[in-house]
Amino acid sequence: MNLKNKILITSTIIFFLIVNTSYYWKSNLGFITLPISLILFLIYFVICIVTIRYLYFAFNERFKNKERLFSIGLLLIVLTLTFIKPFGIIDFEKFESKTILIAKREGVAGCSMTLKLKENKKFTAKSVCFGMTETIGKYDIKNDTIYFYDVEIGRNENEFYKFAVLKPSKINHFSLLCFKGKNDTIGHGLKVTLNELK
Repeated sequence: MNLKNKILITSTIIFFLIVNTSYYWKSNLGFITLPISLILFLIYFVICIVTIRYLYFAFNERFKNKERLFSIGLLLIVLTLTFIKPFGIIDFEKFESKTILIAKREGVAGCSMTLKLKENKKFTAKSVCFGMTETIGKYDIKNDTIYFYDVEIGRNENEFYKFAVLKPSKINHFSLLCFKGKNDTIGHGLKVTLNELK
């Protein structure tokens, strides 16, 4: 196998590994998530062009070059799996504790936040706004109030919400009013899309 082919195969495998482990790194990069996603898209496009080129050469060689056929097979597998599962072939979130509450807020310019409460008393809050950040921590429920503590990753403890109140908004619907402290009298409203709280 020549050096050029080794570089192509190694680069393709590294690209595939980066895409399939995005669950672990994507939410911790903040504002540079978008540029990295664009770079990965560009790499995907380049792999498409290389695959078409290799198919052209293989056709002219009457598919006799085994090294080229191996490269084409690998490239096609990576391209197909990445197209079908752009966030990875394994849904790592399935291995987490059961989600019992999901609340979302849509902002301007495509910005959004999704808050998930897990059955094991942990929460995640993913914010997307020219990048992605994930805040994790623990929560406790007293009556209709959810208290957040041990906040880490993405935002410091002073920036994230201190507590939230679950309120009925419409028939069979709830909203979650989140507050950053006692002096926060307005709060932020999140639409509850899943509620399995007891």
